[in-house]
Amino acid sequence: MRSMLDRGGRMRKVIGSAAVLTMLGCVATVALAAASPTNPAATARAPVYTQLALKNGWTNYGFGTRKAAVFKDASGIVHFKGAISTKGASINPFTLPKAFWPGGTVNVAADMCDVTNGRLVISNTGVATVEAQNGNFANAACFTSLEGISYTP
Repeated sequence: MRSMLDRGGRMRKVIGSAAVLTMLGCVATVALAAASPTNPAATARAPVYTQLALKNGWTNYGFGTRKAAVFKDASGIVHFKGAISTKGASINPFTLPKAFWPGGTVNVAADMCDVTNGRLVISNTGVATVEAQNGNFANAACFTSLEGISYTP
C-alpha cells in the first residue's frame, strides 16, 4: 500500500487494484479499472501480423503501400494487409503459414489494377491464387490489394 495526494490535495491510498480516497473524514474505496479484452476502457493492442513469404516473382507493391502480411484475431478471423505485384506469369503469389489455412477453399474479393475486380482464392493447404474478374491477368499482376481481405477458417 502507498499513499499519495491527488490533484485536489486529497489523500489517496493505493492498494493493489483499488484506491482508497479520504476526503473530509469520509473514506471511499474505488476499484481501478484493469485492462482486459472485456473491459471497454482497456487499451487495444495492435495486431501482430506475420509477413507473407512471396514467391514466383511476386513482390510487395511499394509506393507507400504496406507489405503483404496476415493476422488471426482472437475470434479466429484471418485478416490481410498490403499490396503485391509481379512481372512474371504465375498466378500463385504465396502459400499461407499453416496456422492460417482455411478448412476448405475460400474465395474473397480483391481490388486490382485499372479498377478491376478480382479475387484471391485460398486452398485448404494455404496456396493462394489471384484471378482478375475480366480474365486479364495483367490487371492482377500490376497490382493486387490485400487490404480489407478477411475470412473465417
